Amino acid sequence: MRRALIAVLPALVATLALAGCGKDNPRQGPTVNTDLAALKRLIKLPADVSRAEWQTGPLAEHGGDWWLAAVLDVPAEAMPQFLAGPGAPGALDTPPGMQATAAFAALKGLPGTTPVAGDRLSVTGELHGVEPYASSPLLHGHALALSPTRVFVLLWTS
Repeated sequence: MRRALIAVLPALVATLALAGCGKDNPRQGPTVNTDLAALKRLIKLPADVSRAEWQTGPLAEHGGDWWLAAVLDVPAEAMPQFLAGPGAPGALDTPPGMQATAAFAALKGLPGTTPVAGDRLSVTGELHGVEPYASSPLLHGHALALSPTRVFVLLWTS
């Protein structure tokens, strides 16, 4: 486990710096990133992704936990590889600081999406596991189809 954390630490530090999650400016939120190569250093992708938008941020105001959210454009025929298992009805709340802009704005248009505290959203739908994406330390989360060719993935550390 320690070796895995040491191996991913440089990519994590670079990603958090790119995402604007530094402690020296706590009001500055995550920015949307489109660097697919950088995303592949943080999570697994089960098949070809033509485009990705992603952002990271702290899960809480204290502690070391963090999250990564991504919207992935995938070929329609590859969608089964991106949604683990049959899925189950459920709800997920977007993490504090996640911007619902760019491709993430699609979350606002899903049936059953409601605003919650601050700029957060509660999204109801068919949730899938994150086995295709999980990479230490990002081992928890949900995946949700936004369209026949677009997947929303939310991962967090604990």
